[in-house]
Amino acid sequence: MAFPAGTDVAQTTVLGGVAQEVIMRETFLVGRILLGGYLLWSGIHHFADVAAMSQYAAAKGVPLPAVAVIAAGVLLLIAGFSFLLGLAPKVGIAAFVLFIVPVTLAMHPFWGEHGAARAQDMVHFTKNVGLLGAVLGLAMVPEPWPLGVETRRRIFRWRHARI
Repeated sequence: MAFPAGTDVAQTTVLGGVAQEVIMRETFLVGRILLGGYLLWSGIHHFADVAAMSQYAAAKGVPLPAVAVIAAGVLLLIAGFSFLLGLAPKVGIAAFVLFIVPVTLAMHPFWGEHGAARAQDMVHFTKNVGLLGAVLGLAMVPEPWPLGVETRRRIFRWRHARI
């Protein structure tokens, strides 16, 4: 890599590292906002349209479909708030896993479908598996999450403990 004339290589490397850290932190926040917002919207939808979603779940053979729809909505809201705020991420990951695994298996069994229904269920099944993989990857992000509520709370406590 060529550095401009008169530039201290060590300074450029350090500043590059700081800039990269800021970019990664902010990119992670954007990803959390997108994922958390999507899960919150989905959770709200579960409560706003319980009747239709329960009817669809019943058609897929889900026992106690209204209870299942409401429970799914609760899990989505927990995961969504957790990811959006960076608060108790492991709880959010657990809520998401408890939601996505049974829903994917019960609602999108492409192996038992034919034609367009099979293709549609396969798309939803594979999308959910991809989301599951991404969310499981979040378990490796050290806590507290950057730019999260817990990080802000710890900084606040640290600053006020010094006063």
